[in-house]
Amino acid sequence: MHLLLTNDDGIDADGLRLLTRALGDIHRVTVVAPASERSASGHSITLTRPLFAEPHPVPGAGSAWSVDGTPADCVKLALDVLLADKPDLVISGINHGSNLGRDVFYSGTVSAAIEASFLGHAAVAVSQGRPSRAGLQWGARFIAWWIAHDFVPPPPGVVYNVNLPPYRGRAPARVVPAPLGRRIYRNEFQSEEGPDGRVLWWLGGQPMDHGETPDSDVAVVSAGHVALTPLRFEVTAFDQLTHLRELDLVGMVPPPSDTLADKGGDSDHGPRSRGFPGRRAGASRIEGVEGGGDGGPRPR
Repeated sequence: MHLLLTNDDGIDADGLRLLTRALGDIHRVTVVAPASERSASGHSITLTRPLFAEPHPVPGAGSAWSVDGTPADCVKLALDVLLADKPDLVISGINHGSNLGRDVFYSGTVSAAIEASFLGHAAVAVSQGRPSRAGLQWGARFIAWWIAHDFVPPPPGVVYNVNLPPYRGRAPARVVPAPLGRRIYRNEFQSEEGPDGRVLWWLGGQPMDHGETPDSDVAVVSAGHVALTPLRFEVTAFDQLTHLRELDLVGMVPPPSDTLADKGGDSDHGPRSRGFPGRRAGASRIEGVEGGGDGGPRPR
């Protein structure tokens, strides 16, 4: 198989390098990963500056590039530009730290796998809680064994999110399919004075895992097992969509701009349409997109 590896801890991170070495003994491996740590970067992509991609040696990889962008940038650039032939599977990880429950919405590791899925490729995100070098070595061997033996690729539109428990000297006995848990954090901000006298804030915090259901990925990993969660990023609330379609929304649309011209409708302080305070006449009805034409700015 041809495997594309990436991560959000950076191209020199132990998790990525150990996984590359383990998989490189069996498969053809290409690495395209961030030049530096981009943890918790989510699904951000770089649009305001160019990206640089440079060859960067990684033992076990047939070729490897370091990219000064986000994990999603790396996957886009790899699949659209850098790889002459497309991979059979994209693996993101091994991340230094778990990605359980709501972590998946912040994780650069998971987002890289999601981006690969968006682009039509089978993808897996792999993370390990409280990783040690011995634990990452075991995790890399486990993933290499799984890919070579019992692995069944996820169907189109689905990403496997794999969470390995902290390694305690022996391999977990079970791989448990599990839904996402809650994984709520208590936000803790610590302040310090910056060089220019301004206050700087550092975000931290510990997870509050009480209230987890026994079958959640959080509970499975806490019990010492490997959690395997299939993710599908269809986030439409269809029940609410049905409800909204039953409402009379015609009255919420502002009148044509020519009827507002004599009433100061071009001003932000002019008449306001029902339900949308301050909306300018003629503005796009699509939230987050300026203007009504096809040539308007790209939404951020």
